[in-house]
Parts: sequence; structure tokens; C-alpha cells
Amino acid sequence: DYRIYFARLSASGAKIGSEIRLTSSYSVYPSLTWMGSEFGLGWSDRRDGNMEIYFSRLSTQGAKIGNDVRLSFNPSYSDHVSLAWSGDRYGVSWYDNRDGNYEIYFNGIEADGSGVGQELRVTTDAANSAYPSLAGNGSEFGVSWREMRDGNEEIYFARVSGDGIK
Repeated sequence: DYRIYFARLSASGAKIGSEIRLTSSYSVYPSLTWMGSEFGLGWSDRRDGNMEIYFSRLSTQGAKIGNDVRLSFNPSYSDHVSLAWSGDRYGVSWYDNRDGNYEIYFNGIEADGSGVGQELRVTTDAANSAYPSLAGNGSEFGVSWREMRDGNEEIYFARVSGDGIK
């Protein structure tokens, strides 16, 4: 099974200390972001029987702060997390197939890991939308993704507020 580990590196790229195992079940596609005083980590995890999206806060040393937060509740498949910091909260984007094809979803999380917002379905096209990439700009998020709505793969973009409004 795959697990997610954390390792600290020096400015020259040398590993500092030992690796820290962060997950204990099949876990893939991690996304790590720095928020100024700690890290946020998002990933896909199979601990509940199918792939779901989880979030955790990490200290500068890589120790988990609080409990893991489950963000997706899809009876099928949720995957490929992209995590970003906007300046006052985390944003998490992923894709899943709960609606019969792959769509992009977004959720906001308060800085302390609480207050998970209302989930937003970013895409609504009948074509598959996948592989989101999220960035924060200090007040909102930008999400880009790959989609086949024109019969070939193209890149699309949307702005999302920290409160999850497109």
C-alpha cells in the first residue's frame, strides 16, 4: 500500500532528520502548501473503502496538528487533490464522478482546520473534467482543469471566493 511521508529539507536540498509517516492506509496524490506558520496537506485516501479527500494541518516539523478532516463524501471515487492558501484560509479542489462523469469540486477550510465550508461543484459540463490545479491570491482562489467539452482536451479556468462562490 502507498503511504504519505513528510521530510524536511535544507536550502541546499539535503534531508534533515528522519521521514515522518503521515498516513496509515492507502493514500496517494498529496498536495502540500505553506500558510506562513504551518503546512496544510490534502490527499486521496482509501481508509473508508473508496477514494475520498482528506485534509490535515502539519507543524513546521511535520507533526500532525489535530485530526484528519474528511472533505468528500462520494460513494464512488474522489481523487487528485490540489491545495492552496489564500491568505486567510485553505482551498481544496479535486475531481470525482458522483454525477456520472468526472467533475471538479472545491471546498474552503478555516486556518485552524475547522469550519469546512459548503462544497462547490465548479464544473457542470457533460464531458469529463479532471486534474484541477488551485492557486490562492490573498483573497480568492483560481482553479484550472483539463476538460473535453469541445471533443479534445483543453484547459479551463474559474475564480472561486474563499467562501466557495464561483
